[in-house]
Amino acid sequence: MSEDKDNATEEQSVELPPVSFIGHISELVFTAQAYLGGMIDPETQKPVVQLGMARRLIDTIEMLEKKTQGNLEAPERNFLENSLYDLRMTFIRMVNAKPEEPAEAEEPAEAEEPAEADSSEQGETEEAEAVGEGQESIEKDATEEEK
Repeated sequence: MSEDKDNATEEQSVELPPVSFIGHISELVFTAQAYLGGMIDPETQKPVVQLGMARRLIDTIEMLEKKTQGNLEAPERNFLENSLYDLRMTFIRMVNAKPEEPAEAEEPAEAEEPAEADSSEQGETEEAEAVGEGQESIEKDATEEEK
């Protein structure tokens, strides 16, 4: 029993950072990144990839983006938009990733790189539409910021 009290006291003494919008979005982003291969399974020593969970978190962040539209400060909006863009692109790469192939199969693929680049760009475009329409607004905002 005294060990439980010691653990409870240790948990209470840990200072947590203040709650903020960027901090909350960061937690969601880091969790989504973990589901996109950013976390290693301790048993198999392979990256954990759960596209369904990653997609759900991306959808959640998109919902927060829509619900907070017009209510965010510039740094919060930029962080949200950049985080969503990075997650979407990582998600697309993971969806389009080929299963591991033997080294022999990689050699012929190198000779066909230009053809693969065209098909992967088309696949990325289709997946970007599937991930969400928010991508277009991010690109539009980025172009406006460059001007």
